[in-house]
Amino acid sequence: MNKSDIVKSKLLDLPRSVWRQGRVVKELARAADCSTRMVRKVRETLEKSQPAGAEIVTNEQLDPGNEDTLRLEVKIQQLEKELKRARKEKLTDAEVKRFILKSRANTDDVPVWVPRSAKIHEHGEDVPMTMWSDFHWAEQVRPEEIQGLNRFDMDIAAERLRTLCDNTSYLLTDHLKGRDWPGIIVCLNGDMLSGDIHEELSETNAEDIGPAWIDLRRNLQSALTLMADRFGKVFVPCEFGNHTRTTKKIRHKKAAHKNLDWLLYHELADFMADDDRIKFLIGEGADVQFKVYDHTYRMTHGNQFRGGAGFIGALAPVTRGEHKKRIAVQSYNAGYDTLLIGHFHQCMKLPRVLCNGSLVGYNEFAINNNFSFDEPKQMLWLTNRRLGLVNPLEVYCVEPGQPVNDNSPWVSWEERESA
Repeated sequence: MNKSDIVKSKLLDLPRSVWRQGRVVKELARAADCSTRMVRKVRETLEKSQPAGAEIVTNEQLDPGNEDTLRLEVKIQQLEKELKRARKEKLTDAEVKRFILKSRANTDDVPVWVPRSAKIHEHGEDVPMTMWSDFHWAEQVRPEEIQGLNRFDMDIAAERLRTLCDNTSYLLTDHLKGRDWPGIIVCLNGDMLSGDIHEELSETNAEDIGPAWIDLRRNLQSALTLMADRFGKVFVPCEFGNHTRTTKKIRHKKAAHKNLDWLLYHELADFMADDDRIKFLIGEGADVQFKVYDHTYRMTHGNQFRGGAGFIGALAPVTRGEHKKRIAVQSYNAGYDTLLIGHFHQCMKLPRVLCNGSLVGYNEFAINNNFSFDEPKQMLWLTNRRLGLVNPLEVYCVEPGQPVNDNSPWVSWEERESA
């Protein structure tokens, strides 16, 4: 029995009055392992097979000897063949995920624990959030080319990711004490791999795309599991970057499907599908949007915003780009409160924007373009039920360069004698 037959049989076992209830459609799709779109099409096929106002014949009412019943069965079979032929010609995005990628994970909804309204949540008033982006996994940075300011390879990347998790936990459990967090939101915002978009990267990356991709997936899986162990639940909104595209030029049509970040996110969701503590929201376009309490976040990687080589750095393209995006999304009623971006490798809090740093840190591109030095850092903040985004913090992905002196005074200055 094929999936449409299963859906049809289960529909006929139910009263017609409940066929159009959303929860019934979802349960039928889950039972038949198909999309809700298929359920709706089979339902519409059955409804159209009867005159207006007539009741659908249920399984109990079917009489093999009844001539009307036989005509109904023939009509249904014909419509099912047409549906099958149409589905062969054009797969939907949901079907690509389910049938081509064999994904078991539901990546379309925000999990229940993420508060959606400004009422007191049982776990408290704050939800911790962090943004992980611009890992550039497999890129190699040679200290002799950048004044000894940084070194980066895959082993160092794994060490920095673990340090990022540890420092995030420290800030949320020791620095911000006495909180009962409902979970944590980890925003994956692209450029997780170094990629092959430039010839110099292809020549100097520590590994080819395949081995690097597998190593990154394993490390991210461990990191997200660690965050779930420490905070209970993890919501993971995902957006792809530009370093991970598989095309020579930037594409607008099906850009996600030709991007290694997007594939990485789906593989992570599939590998972690049995861990009900972790939930993914994977964007199909250049932006993904979600709400925490009444605060709406829109996340995009940031490569849409061009420029940033002037004396004010990323400030000009980010400010200009956010202004254009805000006007655009308001024109189709998709307004947001805060825009989350990466790409510029610079932690920065602006009135309506939160810009992320990087895991790779300072590299040859940065020093040759005279960008200011910055440590590998990622952003961490809280979303308060009444105040929205609060407490933006920069989480260092490396240990301090100098040992901490426990005897240091909390403040000091140098006394100078007057002339």
